[in-house]
Amino acid sequence: MPTLKIKTLHCITTEDNMGNDECLLEVLGGGAQRSYSNNMNNGDTWELNDDVPFNNRVEVKLTDLDLGYWPDRHDNLGKHSINADPADNEKKTFKQDGAHYELTYSVVP
Repeated sequence: MPTLKIKTLHCITTEDNMGNDECLLEVLGGGAQRSYSNNMNNGDTWELNDDVPFNNRVEVKLTDLDLGYWPDRHDNLGKHSINADPADNEKKTFKQDGAHYELTYSVVP
């Protein structure tokens, strides 16, 4: 069974104009279900260092949690599919809604 090794999430630019983003990183599908939360500001690096076993393909989604309803709904910052092919220190970029984050990860077969 392949393993997604989630290393770091780096915030280049927050989605929120003032203050930090309340980040929710979710790993879903392929038999995996994990969620991680952390407040992040510009320049922050979040050391996750977690291993997630999965089958075939997994989806990684980043959300900025706000009020969750009008006038400040949660903000989808992006999502990516990661397959079971071996990878070392790869990056996925989340650049929706004015934010800019980079996830560093590896995949071990």
